[in-house]
Amino acid sequence: MWTLTGLCIFLTAGRYAIRFKVSLRFYKDDVVHLCALGWLIIFCSITQALFIPTKIMLRSLEVPVAEPPPAVISEFCRLQTAQGATFYLLHWSVKLAFLLFYRELFWISRVFIRAWWCVAVFVLLGLAVAIAGIMTQRGPIKRMDDPSKLLLMQKFI
Repeated sequence: MWTLTGLCIFLTAGRYAIRFKVSLRFYKDDVVHLCALGWLIIFCSITQALFIPTKIMLRSLEVPVAEPPPAVISEFCRLQTAQGATFYLLHWSVKLAFLLFYRELFWISRVFIRAWWCVAVFVLLGLAVAIAGIMTQRGPIKRMDDPSKLLLMQKFI
């Protein structure tokens, strides 16, 4: 995962070098693209951090009567929620970067700009729904790290 992230950083640096050499300035889509790269780095960090509680829970499952400690399950739930949220923020920021790029290309057409606003609103509403779904996947937001919800889900699997 970090190898591909390094490749993305390298390609992004190339993109900015080319953009600055050709137009001598950066555009809005470049800023949003940089935000997407930041979300990618955060996503990879959270995914790597997620391996630690997963290893502890898997070790506790090797012992037939031992259950994972509630603190580990709670940390796992919080990291899983953060991973899901950064996943959606990463992908939607890439979508927004493409939208801003297309707006720069077709700014002359009023019909396209109206259609662009419709698509932009739809994309942002989709992001809001996705983030709300991730935050409330185990019930109310204040109980997003409730270990009993994860243990209850494991019993049905």
